[in-house]
Amino acid sequence: MVVATHLGQEIQKNIPPSSRIDGIEAKGLDEYFELIVDHNPVLGKLASSTPELIIEKLASSKNTEYYKFLNDKVKKK
Repeated sequence: MVVATHLGQEIQKNIPPSSRIDGIEAKGLDEYFELIVDHNPVLGKLASSTPELIIEKLASSKNTEYYKFLNDKVKKK
């Protein structure tokens, strides 16, 4: 069975042990802040959500404590 969802993190603890989660992940943002997406799944990798990616990119490109604080909060969940 194949299930496509944005809820990989939420369901990973409730699926059979033999299940595999493959992630499709955005690689970054272009100069217009549009997502650059690699649609080839990475086997066995739980992908990050789009909001997490955007906050991570803002934290690394903008030198403000606010984005760094947000990024730390999102990563810790």
